[in-house]
Formats: sequence, structure tokens, C-alpha cells
Amino acid sequence: MTLVVVTGTDEEQPFETNANLTALWTHRPDTQSAEHDRILKAVSEVKLPLGPGFVWIAAEATVSRALRTYFIDTLRHPSE
Repeated sequence: MTLVVVTGTDEEQPFETNANLTALWTHRPDTQSAEHDRILKAVSEVKLPLGPGFVWIAAEATVSRALRTYFIDTLRHPSE
């Protein structure tokens, strides 16, 4: 599963993969790239699969920190 943030539907792109992938898109203006509220809301609405897994985050530093805190402190995901 991926959560990708872009400015609008015109930036959404298909992912070509053999994996069973669900791509979730959320939109926000470029001027809000360091704001994390919309992204945290989108992440909190995702039903994560059961069992072990990993989270990979690529975002502005403030967004990355907020997401890391959410996954580790709120969802109790292992930090390693």
C-alpha cells in the first residue's frame, strides 16, 4: 500500500508492478508541503494489514517527524 501526496489528480500516475499494490492519493497545494495535518488524517483512515511490516516515509522533515511519531507512539509500530 502506498499513500502518495500530490497537488491534484493531474499528477496521479499509475504504478506498474507485479505486487498487490493499493495506491492511495491525497491532494494538497505545494504551499502546504510542510503541513502534516492532511497527511496524518489520510494515514489514520488507512486500515493497515495485520502482521509484521514496515513503513517507509519520504516527505518534508516536519511531515516525516509527525508521521514517525504517529506510527511509533500511536500505532506502537516497532521503531526498527
